[in-house]
Amino acid sequence: MAQLNINPDGYLADLGSFLEKGPENGYLGLDELPNSLNEFLERGQLDLCQKVVQILGDAVGKQSDWQIPFKEAGILVYILEKLDCHYVNVELTRQYLRVIGNCVADNVTDELRETVTHYFLKISSCMDKDELRTTALVVLLNLCNEYDAAQQRAAELRLDGLITDYLSEDMVAEEAVDYAVDLLSWTTEKLGSDQIADYTSIVIFGKLLDISLRDDGDHFEYIAICAHYLQDPQFQLEVASPETLAKIFDLIINIEKGLDTEGTEAVLIALSSKTDPDEIPSEDTNSVLLVQLITCLSAISASDAFARHIDIQSPFIQKVIANFGSDGRISGIQVLECIILANVATSDNGCVKLVEEEGIHAKLLDILSREDTPLSLLYAAAGFMRHLVVPQANKILLGQTKFLDICCHILSNEDPSIKGEAAALMRVFVTDNLHNIRKLLYERIPVDVEPSLPQESKAGGVSTVLEYLITVALTPTAPVPSTSMKIASIEVGRLFVAVLRFLCRPSAGEDTEELLKGFCQTLLFARPIARLVQQRFFADARSEGLLGLGLMAQSREGAAGLVKELGDQSGRGVLEAIREFSTSQKNERGNRDPQNALVLLHGLLKNGVSFGRCQVGTVC
Repeated sequence: MAQLNINPDGYLADLGSFLEKGPENGYLGLDELPNSLNEFLERGQLDLCQKVVQILGDAVGKQSDWQIPFKEAGILVYILEKLDCHYVNVELTRQYLRVIGNCVADNVTDELRETVTHYFLKISSCMDKDELRTTALVVLLNLCNEYDAAQQRAAELRLDGLITDYLSEDMVAEEAVDYAVDLLSWTTEKLGSDQIADYTSIVIFGKLLDISLRDDGDHFEYIAICAHYLQDPQFQLEVASPETLAKIFDLIINIEKGLDTEGTEAVLIALSSKTDPDEIPSEDTNSVLLVQLITCLSAISASDAFARHIDIQSPFIQKVIANFGSDGRISGIQVLECIILANVATSDNGCVKLVEEEGIHAKLLDILSREDTPLSLLYAAAGFMRHLVVPQANKILLGQTKFLDICCHILSNEDPSIKGEAAALMRVFVTDNLHNIRKLLYERIPVDVEPSLPQESKAGGVSTVLEYLITVALTPTAPVPSTSMKIASIEVGRLFVAVLRFLCRPSAGEDTEELLKGFCQTLLFARPIARLVQQRFFADARSEGLLGLGLMAQSREGAAGLVKELGDQSGRGVLEAIREFSTSQKNERGNRDPQNALVLLHGLLKNGVSFGRCQVGTVC
């Protein structure tokens, strides 16, 4: 660099002219600038020092070619060392920040950004000054943009907490909010597993939740960050308080209100059991965020933390109840409401209150009976109803409605998870309730339900609910998406066992003998129960099937039905299973299965059942 004029005005003019030409012609002498700046400061020429640094910032801002020369000449490190917003003039500090920010703009080299990252704390502390906050945010934005090391450092220092404080207090200038939000997003993504659920994160989440609720939707990133936190299982447990959950629920309502028809449909499809929530069929950001929030809040409502803090009387639950079906339209939030209310309906008193006082069953029946109800809502509503129908009081009330007709319609759905949930719902409906059991045997299926007859059937048609259930159990369906879901054939078999359990009780009632005879004499009634025994995936259901066969064998009609079932080719698998129960499993299972196997064999023997030349008692 040529000798600069010692006159301040001339010095500044020469410096500006030299820098305007760019570094192509060399930049020897540039390394003298740090010493010159020091001299100006020692002489008290603060104004001159400030103007020099401003020229440097202008130059590197206009020509990024100066970035590396400034580092090699020691200018960048000098300024980083001098940066101190608490002891240095605000305007000079602003110019320092400009040089730093322009040196790392446009991601020229990681070497430059690595140097600046070492001073990350000094730069971020400049946000303490209102006058410097916007400039400091720009510097940090340039530094962190597509640079993992700086983003990681931001996470270590919890830059997200500092920025959130300023945003929550409206202390970020409007033109700088976008910068702050980007930094907040990058920092959150870099949080480690030990940070994501710590106290700082919980505080940040609470503030961001409040900001999201008051925001007009200009920055969906706030909600995205909230959703990011909520996807962590440990964090979910930390925020399962009634107040926080109520705010999340309000946020979901706000987002859902802003969706158009296409967005609402996309959410409902994404919530279906067949769909991966990460593959929502929509590019709308609000739809994606809504699915994430609904999924997370659903998971929280199934946790022990939720059960400890919340019950039917909680204001949060009362809010959910009040909102359920309030606008009369089908939406993703109804799926969430069904899941939350099902998870809180864990006691008979709570379920009875929801039915008798809140009338929630009427809204559920409407959802379940509508032709346009999407699969995700149909599944959630059936699951919720299965909770409500447990108490005997609710069984009686629902038994006076078109409940069975509606269940038959749901069973006709081709989706295997819907079929399974409907069968499980009917199983609970008839358990320990004579009136509802009688309806199975005698009530006719709706005229618009057209069941497919299984190959095993020799009947000319299906007319009763019981016969329809048998066709459902024996008709092959696609596998369910998850092992936690109900399987129709298994649930129908369990339903029949529940019926037999009740009807075989001595105290069941006067006409139970005729009812039992009617069930046992129904064509193929034993087959769904026998298939419980044959299958090996669900151990509990297998044991139930064994019990059911044993109960059937105690009556002449039941034993006769079993003869038909076990006498067929398909019955060989059942006989083999009985052999296992009564012999090799006796010492392994430690339960009542061996006894139930012997009860079954005794019942068959008592009623004179044999298979050709082989007596049943020898377990052939």
